[in-house]
Amino acid sequence: MLFSVKKIILLALFLIIIFTCGCSSHQMQVINSTYSPLTDSPLTESPSAITPTPTMAALNKLISFSLRPEENPLLSSPLIWSVEDNIVFLSVNYSISDDILENAIPFIETSNNSYTIEKMDLTKEQTLTISDEKGLARTYTVVTNRITYNLPVFYIEIEDGKEVTSKEEYLNAKITIDASTASGHFPSLEEKDVLIRGRGHYSWKFPKTPYKIRFENKTSVLGLEPSKNWVLLANYVDRSLMQNHIALEMGKIMENIPYHSSQYPVDVFVNGSYRGVYTFGEQLEAKEERINLVEDYENPDTDYLLELGGTDDGDVFGRDYFNAGTLKFVAIKHPDSTRLSEEQADYLISYVKAADEAVRNLDGYENYIDTDSLIDWFIIHELSYNLDCCFRRSCYLIKEKGGKLKMGPIWDFDLAFGSYFRYEEGDWASEGYSDGYVGVTWMNYLLKDPSFKAKLYTRWNEIKKPLLDCALNCVTNMGSLIAPSAEYNFKVWPTLGESIPSQPDSHRKYNTYSLQIQRLKDFLQSRYTWMDLQISAY
Repeated sequence: MLFSVKKIILLALFLIIIFTCGCSSHQMQVINSTYSPLTDSPLTESPSAITPTPTMAALNKLISFSLRPEENPLLSSPLIWSVEDNIVFLSVNYSISDDILENAIPFIETSNNSYTIEKMDLTKEQTLTISDEKGLARTYTVVTNRITYNLPVFYIEIEDGKEVTSKEEYLNAKITIDASTASGHFPSLEEKDVLIRGRGHYSWKFPKTPYKIRFENKTSVLGLEPSKNWVLLANYVDRSLMQNHIALEMGKIMENIPYHSSQYPVDVFVNGSYRGVYTFGEQLEAKEERINLVEDYENPDTDYLLELGGTDDGDVFGRDYFNAGTLKFVAIKHPDSTRLSEEQADYLISYVKAADEAVRNLDGYENYIDTDSLIDWFIIHELSYNLDCCFRRSCYLIKEKGGKLKMGPIWDFDLAFGSYFRYEEGDWASEGYSDGYVGVTWMNYLLKDPSFKAKLYTRWNEIKKPLLDCALNCVTNMGSLIAPSAEYNFKVWPTLGESIPSQPDSHRKYNTYSLQIQRLKDFLQSRYTWMDLQISAY
């Protein structure tokens, strides 16, 4: 009996061992099965794989998703997406062009394998399915967003991927503006058809292209008054990337200057490639929403817009422009000079010549010139030391029907604020020389007139503190907003610490963006102190 019980126990133990070994053998067979991803992509690497079963589905998942320079040679370093649940996500900075993302060759690792995908357009949301030979699958959503910083972002796509190479020929394009993360509560703009061409005179010579944009219909951009024509200024020689913005904001508190335009720094992409920080703004033109002037070809005493140094190729002397004593190359910008009658042209030219003669003689010039506008114009051009616009070019005057000549509106400050190599500390920018870069101007005479100096003294003391505060606050605030974008602007246009035509060579020492901002503040404070001493002596 005892023998029989012992035999039974031994038999039971033997069966348990056989059963346990059989189960272990089946599990090992599953682990060593071959993994075969269902994809057209070439297999680049085959590590040991785990094929999921209904009880092991958690192992069949995406481990990593990236773009490597090995497969994407336009990249200098890898881009690695985060994988959370079934979302694959990455925000890319401005140095990554759409061209890289549109033609991406991703490298992925799963719990079973590693391989590349031939091509994916990652500028759009994509789906990625990971599956095996047994039909077990996971689907992932791949999302790639563009990091935006503090400035509105302009996306311009030119037809057929063309580049702007002409100031005359317009190209068809589309523009989208994303201001969702911009500081300042600007409205975004959905995709619109536009025309685009180059613009500018001196600024056109540099590699960072300035643009003119024309909408089909009047369109409000960044909350500004609707209009068809807008400008994107390149700021290539302005390494603070904000001088035009600062000057025009200063001008808005100078209420005696007729008409004020706005410009604001923005980030610009063209054909998917980041082109840097530009200044977007209103074009100076005689339009109802801009400079609201009457257009009358019957009455000699109508509204006129003039620009000193504003001549273009093909302009005819005596019809499109004229000289008037100290004023040279006075271009008629409004009305259309080709439609003016001889009587109108004679009236305008005679009036401007009489004004110039009155200034040179210091006799009755207030009968022709609105001196309040001239004094405001003088103050802002001197505080910014805008040598280039001191009666040379981009210097505008308006004569409204029945009124006097007024200085303004103001424009073009990218070579101001001490950033032009001709800057001379301790002198007036607008007081010129017969053989100088700035020739003899009205200010050579008016700064010798006790009556004019008394008015200048009064106005300066009214406006000097709010004007300086406006300038310094703008520099501080805008410098903080631009700084993240400036990092990428100077990767595209590496001008910090380099010599640039028209710039003082000493400015090479300001080789960081923060030093550029500090230089601008120091200039304003120093210039203000000098002007205050000079004008206080009046």
